[in-house]
Amino acid sequence: GDYVLHRIVKVKKEGYGLCGDNQKVVEFPIDKEQIIAVVSSIIRKGKTIDKKNMWYRVRAFFWTNCIPLRPIIFKTVMKLKNL
Repeated sequence: GDYVLHRIVKVKKEGYGLCGDNQKVVEFPIDKEQIIAVVSSIIRKGKTIDKKNMWYRVRAFFWTNCIPLRPIIFKTVMKLKNL
């Protein structure tokens, strides 16, 4: 009964594969009828970033294709922020 916000990481005839930022497993198959909204832009640090923005697309590509590496990425980013 809850709503969640996940990225679509797979699109196949059988359905969509979704994965949240803090997940290591892709949820599949998700039917089109289960998707109620699609994000067209995000606001980060007061700036609107369109999903067509190249930097956003590069980051989204690596994030969705590096699911097993996410814990290492989180730790590395947190260490760099604390420098």
